[in-house]
Amino acid sequence: IASTGDAVTDIGALIAAFDGDLSAAAFITDPKTAAQLALANGGTAFPDAGPRGGSLVGLPLITSRTSPRDTNGGQIALVDASGIAAADEGLRMSVSNQATLQMRDDPVDGPTTAVSLFQTNSVAFLAEVMTNWEVQRESSVVVLTGADYPQGS
Repeated sequence: IASTGDAVTDIGALIAAFDGDLSAAAFITDPKTAAQLALANGGTAFPDAGPRGGSLVGLPLITSRTSPRDTNGGQIALVDASGIAAADEGLRMSVSNQATLQMRDDPVDGPTTAVSLFQTNSVAFLAEVMTNWEVQRESSVVVLTGADYPQGS
């Protein structure tokens, strides 16, 4: 669903399009969009919302920095978690002292320093979790895109 620019109308459209279990549903968005929702209509429309979550129309509001947001605004999803299947292969741990590490978060932006674990008498741990999920009932997830509510809207 594309945003209309009006927070109340947009939340109403999400609920109208949703065919999952509302008693098990939650809204998910990024903290900035949640803050904008809290300020919408002078702060009267969604007083229990905020950048740390809260609620919208009595349903939980979950915020995540990984919820998509671009120059057009954020995304608000209404999700019935009982309509989503998840698989988790568990945690796999590895340890090594026979590796060379690049000591930089983003090696594309400049030179890196290579550090030999063997030469520095160091140990590195690798933790991997393989997780996947799939929507089992299409009607259990509704997404609104382009949600941008400047203060006072």
